[in-house]
Amino acid sequence: MLGKVTVKLHTCLRSAAGRDQVELELPSNPSLEHLLETLSSEYPNLKPLLKNPESGYQHLMILVNNQSLGPINDQALAKKIVDGDIVSILEPCAAG
Repeated sequence: MLGKVTVKLHTCLRSAAGRDQVELELPSNPSLEHLLETLSSEYPNLKPLLKNPESGYQHLMILVNNQSLGPINDQALAKKIVDGDIVSILEPCAAG
C-alpha cells in the first residue's frame, strides 16, 4: 500500500528542485532515510545538497509535522513516516 507524503523544500533545496514542495508516493510507513533516498532519486539536483559524502544527512534540519527531529542521526533516519505527514527539509547554504 502506498502513502502520500508532502515534502516542503526550503533554502537552496527549493532552488535546486525548482519548486517549494513535492508530493511523494512511498511504501507504507517508510523510514525518513527511505524518503530522503527517494527524493534524491526523483530530483537528482537535490542529491548533492541532501547527502554530504562525509557526514551523510547530519547537516540538515528536518521537521515532521512541524516537530524538529533534532540531530539527524541513525535514530532520526529510522523514524517512520506515515501517510499524510508533512516533512520540511532545510539545508544551510551560503548567501551574500
